[in-house]
Amino acid sequence: MPSLKVALPVLLSIALATIGTGCQSVNQLQAQTLPESTTPDSIPPESTTPSPTQNPAASPTGNTLENKLSPTDAAKVELAKHLKKIGAKFYGAYWCPYCQKQKDLFGKAAISQINYIECDPKGQNPQTEVCKKAKIQGFPTWEIKGKQYPGMMSLKKLADLSGYKGNRNFGN
Repeated sequence: MPSLKVALPVLLSIALATIGTGCQSVNQLQAQTLPESTTPDSIPPESTTPSPTQNPAASPTGNTLENKLSPTDAAKVELAKHLKKIGAKFYGAYWCPYCQKQKDLFGKAAISQINYIECDPKGQNPQTEVCKKAKIQGFPTWEIKGKQYPGMMSLKKLADLSGYKGNRNFGN
């Protein structure tokens, strides 16, 4: 059992070092190679169907999805619109699990309002040069009012950083 006593602290420190709120950037991964199976095609695509918020005729009454959202989802959409209005940017990569979790926090109705910038050249609509120019070091990274905030953020934290004054019933 002596090897277990040595291995356990090492494994624990490795596990703790990997716990965080972000992924490495493309620049940090240049020396590494992603598996060929990791491509945008291996990630389930987002729906290409226009959302009812973009198509008022989607409902027989002409109401938009916003009128049918739960109070929590409506608050998320309002925060997303605020972030877009102030020019906030969400830098990410399609393969980054924290980026996906960040998108999930917003939900489908709200995330479509966010200015998302794909940094991986293999991703959908990549803007790699924008990411390089912004010197993005990891994902996700938020740029709000000219300042970068690396790591996944709670919606409350994004509201605080952006000066959002609206409904904060985000439910998370």
